[in-house]
Amino acid sequence: MAAESSGSAARSTVKYLFPVKPGTPNTLAGTMGELRTNHFHSGLDIRTNNMTGAPVLAAQEGYISRVTKSPYSYGNVLYITHPNGHTTLYAHLDKFLGEIGAHVLAEQYRTKSSQLDLKLPPGKFRVMRGDTVALSGNTGSSTGPHLHFDVRDEKMNAINPLQYGFDEIKDNIAPVVYLVALRTMDRHSRINGRFGRFEFRAVRSGRTFRLPSGLKVTGNIGIELLGHDVMNHSGFRCGINEFHMKANDQPVFSQVIHRIEMDLTRGILSVMDNAVLENTGRRFYKMYVDDGNPLSMYSNLKNRGIITVKNNPVNIQLSMSDSYGNTSQLEFSLTPEEKAEHVPILDALKLTTGFDRQGHHLIVRLPKCSKDGLATLYQRSGNESVKADYGSSRWSVFIIDLNKTLPDSITSCSGTVRFPFKGKVPSHTSYTFFGPSYRLHFPDSSLFDTLYFDVKHDLMNRRDFISIADKTVPLLRPVHVEFTPKATYTPRSGVYRQDGGRFIYVPGKYENGKVSFSTIKLGNFRVLQDSIPPRVYRIALNANHARFRIADELSGIASYEASVDGQWLALNYDYKTGVVFAERLDKKSPMKGEFLLRVTDQKGNVKTFKQNIL
Repeated sequence: MAAESSGSAARSTVKYLFPVKPGTPNTLAGTMGELRTNHFHSGLDIRTNNMTGAPVLAAQEGYISRVTKSPYSYGNVLYITHPNGHTTLYAHLDKFLGEIGAHVLAEQYRTKSSQLDLKLPPGKFRVMRGDTVALSGNTGSSTGPHLHFDVRDEKMNAINPLQYGFDEIKDNIAPVVYLVALRTMDRHSRINGRFGRFEFRAVRSGRTFRLPSGLKVTGNIGIELLGHDVMNHSGFRCGINEFHMKANDQPVFSQVIHRIEMDLTRGILSVMDNAVLENTGRRFYKMYVDDGNPLSMYSNLKNRGIITVKNNPVNIQLSMSDSYGNTSQLEFSLTPEEKAEHVPILDALKLTTGFDRQGHHLIVRLPKCSKDGLATLYQRSGNESVKADYGSSRWSVFIIDLNKTLPDSITSCSGTVRFPFKGKVPSHTSYTFFGPSYRLHFPDSSLFDTLYFDVKHDLMNRRDFISIADKTVPLLRPVHVEFTPKATYTPRSGVYRQDGGRFIYVPGKYENGKVSFSTIKLGNFRVLQDSIPPRVYRIALNANHARFRIADELSGIASYEASVDGQWLALNYDYKTGVVFAERLDKKSPMKGEFLLRVTDQKGNVKTFKQNIL
């Protein structure tokens, strides 16, 4: 359960100090629970005027229990555990200060490691409320200078920090809505006569948003919403913490995000419409709960939030609230309409192969070539004659429920459309599929929903290419892939996932003639050769400073290490800019002698830079 329902963010009696310039008005660039690409945002992004070096203060007395130092994720992070059992987290730091700063640097030199994860005993580094423990920065995956601040409970679940009543943050602006999408949830449902997903722009009047009238639907409908919270004096888009939806004044759906269980934060992929996210970058909240959704943030559910429209209109009232209780409303009506066989206007298909896929359904469009609109559906168990579900004067549309059949092809007098499906993987079930040259293993609960998958292993430009389902399919846990290469595999060969026009290296291994790897994203994978070493550019090198920019052509930087006159030298690396710079143990002792920098990429290619410092 990645997020739990705990009601509104009622102000806590616990008092934490605002960690940056307490008592001074400030603004946020991010709030707890907002939708990120593959996780819930777990705390506050506190602005630091787009500068590094702001003093970071301990929010309450306690002891420093953990420090991590990494080029990725949170970057430089400090954890303080407090007497009430809570832990506050301070991330993307530029520097650790005082005794903890000296200890971290000493540990780097003792272990000869530029990356650290130190668990510290309770009595060693005690701090008082308001002590300056670090300077804010831009380390890790931060997209700009700021302080990320979390409050964690005894189980390290994230708690909404805004419940502690920070007067430094003002917010009296309610959430806003831009688009609302309606989605047909089974093959008998229609939206304005058609099957599929359709977006409508919301019109604002004060704190109320409405959709255009005349939305005609029938059957089971899912509602999705594109919107965000707005805060005073901040141009950033923040998360909406609470949704409460009613249909004809009856509660049908509530979602509350004020606590996040960190080990299942990828559960966010069942909260958003992941296909829309992958294809457009837009994060739509689902106002319904999928079968494989593992989260417990929901209440007041009726039919999992899916709206059923039969004979009478259904009035939808959806309220949206932020952590300060600012609330806006979305209102619209769904008017019932009987299914019709003739639809004058049909949307163009997204693909050129004759079919689109939506959830458990295929939407197949064929040129109309007969009055009866019949086609033959072929499957492994035989074939059957099927009638078009609806159409226009030129086209016939067939909707195929994959829960009932996994077809091979469909044929009409206009031709044949073939389907690529190899199998069906239920969610919450361990499943292994064996192909002629490959094996796919889906661990238990790796999927949020049943997957009807296609897979292809072939050669492309004389190198192995394997396609697995689609990149829009979200995964909760990694899938294991193994295949026998059709082309020669060398030590410099590697598997790369195609992401638009770039390739992302996927660590794996080659043993006993087979290539194996695990991936948290499906899609297209290629075997590529990387024999080019990393690039190293000197920015500054003298007795007091060593700063370089490093980059790699394909597989990415794996390691970097430096020494002066044979003595190990700590390095800090910012992967966003490629800058690596040295941090001396003794600041008073200048560097002198042979400086050596060795940079290695993921496939073992090495670039070495040497220069004498006089």
